[in-house]
Amino acid sequence: MWGWNPIVLTAIATTVAALTAIGGVIYAWLQIRTAKQARRVDRVLALHEEFSTGEIAAARSRFSEFMWRAGEAAFGIKDERWAEFKKGWCWQPTWTSLYPPSPGCRDEVASQCQRFLGTYPEDMPDASKTRPLYDLRQVLWCLERIYDACQHKKENLDKDLLVSLIGWHVVWWKLVTRRLNPQLGAILKPLDDLAGWVSKQGNDNYGNPKWMKGRDFDPHDDFIMERSVRYDNPNFRTISRLIDKRYSQSERDLKRLAVRSNRPTTDRSPSRRRL
Repeated sequence: MWGWNPIVLTAIATTVAALTAIGGVIYAWLQIRTAKQARRVDRVLALHEEFSTGEIAAARSRFSEFMWRAGEAAFGIKDERWAEFKKGWCWQPTWTSLYPPSPGCRDEVASQCQRFLGTYPEDMPDASKTRPLYDLRQVLWCLERIYDACQHKKENLDKDLLVSLIGWHVVWWKLVTRRLNPQLGAILKPLDDLAGWVSKQGNDNYGNPKWMKGRDFDPHDDFIMERSVRYDNPNFRTISRLIDKRYSQSERDLKRLAVRSNRPTTDRSPSRRRL
């Protein structure tokens, strides 16, 4: 009677066992890879949650609304029916304008005049509990933590998801702080580096920056002449001087308004955006 050769049976069993082991290894590798990717996504979502909820979200809302109010007081209110004829931009402050007024100084009027964005209007949420400078620092510290995660824990982050979720906001905050002197506030360095990292992530298949994914407008359009302020623009210095001159002229009106109303700026209209 014919039977199986023991050697053949052993070879078959060994082959099956080897294939089973290989399959188990591949399955385990896929499970580890899936779990690692899930952790990378979860880490990004955690960073985004910190940036978009709680005290940080409240600080972002107050500060951005206040800058819009100041910009509308200085440049006029934008009529959205004629958006192509832009009027009304978000304000870009200086450190001096954000410092809280000092009641104990010799010239209290001068303090109120120079620090015309140092306090919130009374009608804004929690106006008496915080100040614009404190809110700005809260946001910058949060962005610093995000940048630190990008630099030291980048293998634990989903880079594309991070750029998609917060890239646009990073660019906006970089723009709103453009007139802050970096020599007077080292806290700006992480934001500058994070904005530079975001801008280096390339474009999508349509040629748009990846940080613009899912966005309807470019944040440069929120600020006066910012689309023209490019370091590779041969007229960069001239355009920058024109912007600074425009701001200097507008600041005089805001300072007079601050002294007259005994608060930093007018409350003509609420913010249209929460950034």
